[in-house]
Amino acid sequence: VKRFTPSAHYFSNIFRGGIPSLCRQGIGSVAAVALNVAAGAYGGASADAAIAAMGVVNRVTAFANSALIGFGQGFQPICGTNYGAGKYSRVREAFFYCLKLGAAVLAVFAVVGIVFAQPIMHLFRDDPAVVEIGALALRAQCLTFVLNVWVILCNMMLQTVGMAFKASVVALARQGLFFLPAVALLPLIFGLFGVQTAQTAADFLAFALALPMGLSVLNKFREDAPENS
Repeated sequence: VKRFTPSAHYFSNIFRGGIPSLCRQGIGSVAAVALNVAAGAYGGASADAAIAAMGVVNRVTAFANSALIGFGQGFQPICGTNYGAGKYSRVREAFFYCLKLGAAVLAVFAVVGIVFAQPIMHLFRDDPAVVEIGALALRAQCLTFVLNVWVILCNMMLQTVGMAFKASVVALARQGLFFLPAVALLPLIFGLFGVQTAQTAADFLAFALALPMGLSVLNKFREDAPENS
């Protein structure tokens, strides 16, 4: 302990690298609470069915999204190593390779989820009301699976190259900046359908935010850093 010397420089780098992950993982709990509150607003058996259905949908989609996040975390060391070496073109190449591969995998998940939404729901609950509510919500979320590939990879890239603020904004976008307003407002307009499609709307908006942010960085990575830099 006596040989340990705190350094503001190192602590700032640690926080800069870790805050986007904190935002990405921490906001999920807040989003789950907000979703349950919105689903529970219908009272009685309908509320129970809505909460149960959305809980199942969240667990099913979390399986696909967790795989995507793991895929993005596999991209991070490649991104960080090449960015640190000034091989920016390799960062760009790796990003688009992961984007294409991830989109192909998530497209398969999406098709399976849309086609087999009701059987998937039946694996968890036999209640017809739960299955009906959940199947529609699952199909709606499957529509944006492929868009999430860009959002997650963009978040991972921005975090790895040290753009902590942009990375945190993208990390908060899907289940925070856009989902919380959507799950609060859409049910007031569309009722239960608003609860079922709030995440879908948030995903579209998160993609719309992350697309220009990611492209602005990738456009700078067309050429490697000069050898003497």
